[in-house]
Amino acid sequence: MRPELLLCVGLIASASPAAAQEVRDYGTTMRGRLGRDPIATNAAQEAVDRAGVSCRVTNGVLRGRDADGATHYEVACADAPGYVVIGGPTYRAINCLAIAERGRGSGSCRLRENADTRRHYARIAASAGVDCVVQEGRITGVNPRQDFIYEIGCVGPSGYWLEPSADGWLVTDCLIVSSQGGECRLTSRREDREAFQSRLTGTELAGCHVAEVRAMGRGSNGSYFEVGCGSRENVVARFDPPDVFQEVIPCAEAGSIGGGCRRTSTP
Repeated sequence: MRPELLLCVGLIASASPAAAQEVRDYGTTMRGRLGRDPIATNAAQEAVDRAGVSCRVTNGVLRGRDADGATHYEVACADAPGYVVIGGPTYRAINCLAIAERGRGSGSCRLRENADTRRHYARIAASAGVDCVVQEGRITGVNPRQDFIYEIGCVGPSGYWLEPSADGWLVTDCLIVSSQGGECRLTSRREDREAFQSRLTGTELAGCHVAEVRAMGRGSNGSYFEVGCGSRENVVARFDPPDVFQEVIPCAEAGSIGGGCRRTSTP
């Protein structure tokens, strides 16, 4: 089990609601669009850079100053979700997707580009190589590197967790997430079964009406799933590392795989 999947459940309280609460206390006076003032636009870009986030500012508003005299910007980015940025003395940037997690209010991101969160989740999914029409998304938590982990729900039964990694993105479908102790809120268990059912098309399990499915783990030979097909005895399905179906293993022979089958038959 990947420990960060469990860790993020506890950290989500500090990852998005706390950040959103922080925004709520900032000055929110609208002072005009930065695009009309190149000097202000450059100042916003400098604040973003000093806050340590990757964002090429394409639009923004000057929200005002707080009681400490720090200037507050909201910026839209060419290749990232927008941010509320606090300029000095300690530069900070708060992701607009995190702000949206706690609901709209005086501290919400207001730019049109930032208000369309589905567009940003679709862009994240495309960057991660996920081929689906994104219906909605959310932040599930953070990993030990303090990167946000995202959940996306697709049009259709599929859903995923997306986590930035040193090599790009780690994509985990919701069936695996639930088996590792996480929770997909945008994809139901019924949809998990439907998504897995589609993976059996053209295989020797094509006639199986999937009543239950459980991820058992992944090894050098691929990934293993315990599958219940109605009144038939449960079996184990093996998929190779590219996730192409390979074989069916009787549960009686699968005792060393993921602790073995939990059921020998499906009620």
